[in-house]
Amino acid sequence: MLSDKLSSLAEVERIVLEVDDYLLARVRGKDREYLAELIPDEGRPDPEWPSVRGVTQPLACKKVKGVSLRIFKPHSGRVVLEDIRERPYGEKKAFRIVLDLIPILYRLHESGMVPGYLGPENVLVTGEGETVMLAGARGNPDLPFTAPESVGTRTTDPRSSVFALGTFLFRMIAGSDDRDIQIEKWNQLSEQARTVLEELVAAEPEARIPNLSMLSQEIESFLESPSRSVYAPSAKPAPGGPPERGDREAGGEGSGFDGRKVAYGPPRRKKPRKRTALWVVVLLAIVAAAVFVIWPFHGSDGSSGPEDVSGLVVEDTSGAGGEAVVDSGEVADTGPGPVEVSVSSDVVTIWLSNMTGTAGNAREYRGSFLSDYSHVYPSYGGEVLDDSLLLVRRRDIRRPLSEQPEWPLVRSITSADSSLSVLPVDVSLVLGRDLSYAGINEGFLAEPVAPAGTIYVEVINQGLQYTLEGLPPSQWVSSVVDGRSLTHDDREWLLKVVQTRKGDSQPNPELGMQAVMDSTAFLYRPGIEVCVKTEESIRSLLQALSPSVEGPPSGIPVPDIWILLGS
Repeated sequence: MLSDKLSSLAEVERIVLEVDDYLLARVRGKDREYLAELIPDEGRPDPEWPSVRGVTQPLACKKVKGVSLRIFKPHSGRVVLEDIRERPYGEKKAFRIVLDLIPILYRLHESGMVPGYLGPENVLVTGEGETVMLAGARGNPDLPFTAPESVGTRTTDPRSSVFALGTFLFRMIAGSDDRDIQIEKWNQLSEQARTVLEELVAAEPEARIPNLSMLSQEIESFLESPSRSVYAPSAKPAPGGPPERGDREAGGEGSGFDGRKVAYGPPRRKKPRKRTALWVVVLLAIVAAAVFVIWPFHGSDGSSGPEDVSGLVVEDTSGAGGEAVVDSGEVADTGPGPVEVSVSSDVVTIWLSNMTGTAGNAREYRGSFLSDYSHVYPSYGGEVLDDSLLLVRRRDIRRPLSEQPEWPLVRSITSADSSLSVLPVDVSLVLGRDLSYAGINEGFLAEPVAPAGTIYVEVINQGLQYTLEGLPPSQWVSSVVDGRSLTHDDREWLLKVVQTRKGDSQPNPELGMQAVMDSTAFLYRPGIEVCVKTEESIRSLLQALSPSVEGPPSGIPVPDIWILLGS
């Protein structure tokens, strides 16, 4: 037994989980407590997790006596599995823990790892209320927490993490993997929780909530309005449910998928889909997960001095994890003093489009120059650009780029990659299939007279194949918008198109975008009224589009910085 082998290596205090091919236990060495994982060696490489915030790396990985041993310095608090054995979590507490896990999974995705598995033995809630994950040895075990498409293969689909979060969520509420207990708990769920869960654990990835940002919105909506279901507004709560003790225990507010409170606007309602009882899906997953796969992943590790645990020497391998700039964002000084605030790298949102024609460059770039940034969306472009660009979305449109809060980060990026030319952008116009013909309405844009400032626009053709008056859609739209002006609050604003291109042919699924957009979208910072006016004016100008202002689509994180990698 694995517990016998561990006893010969360390002083075992308590077994957290033991199955045929996996052991998690609390051990003691030199008056300090550790968490230890043990799996059969069998020549398998130890999995290496990316060093991202929220993931606890092992102090040591060692092969000894036919087993692979991983030692963790545990946080204060408890492993979720230890908690729910004593008392299952209430719905709200379980949903809040999932909400806390979303930014961690997002960072893993953007570092190249989609776990596809999440179990209560590798999630901890610290004494300070922080939720963290263990960079553990379990990949796709024979347990009901693995997405069906992940079994026996290394998945790259973020929707596999959506599935894993759903089964993990239900396990926290059920407290047990006993089938009868799970059926009883399922019948006691509120209708709101049941509806969201069914959207998480659908057997087909296409039927699930599509990405982590949308999932974050649904959970926040559930927590803020528990009496109303997001997907089934007319559903009635299931009767007979027990009082939720965990609801009284949980505290604090939820945050967005990127760690911030984000106002996305009203959630999109979906048509109800065919429902399958969760326990049925869980049982199918148990049958399907017949292969135990440990994936090798590559991360960066630091090094520190050795630490001794009951005679076992373990090495601490936990990691800490030129200005060629063209600033064409100068505008007239029509407002108060310069913006003096700055933003940190872990809150800025970056889109990284590979326009080089060579696959894989965006991921490689993300892991080098942008390794310190938490929210980066690599994707593959629809055309090849000669030169690399960095587009910065301005927070204060009255000021040049050098006075924007992102400017220190821009300087840092361009110092690492001097090939980047920097341009300002205020509104991204993403053309969809509703732009079906060339036609304009006069009177909504005018010839400039004395503009007080400039609105910088980029026009992106997101998958359209036809031409408008013999021009590609992005070029035609640019020709009727660029150099025109609009009036807002008795001030004239010049519209300047800084860039036109084809959109990403393979968008990162986390973006919530499709390779071909059905509806034309406008991306801009919320709260900037002149950007709203810009959308209204352009929509009214183009006869093919609905003139109603929709704002940035919910579920799409508007990029603060958009990097276009050129050849």
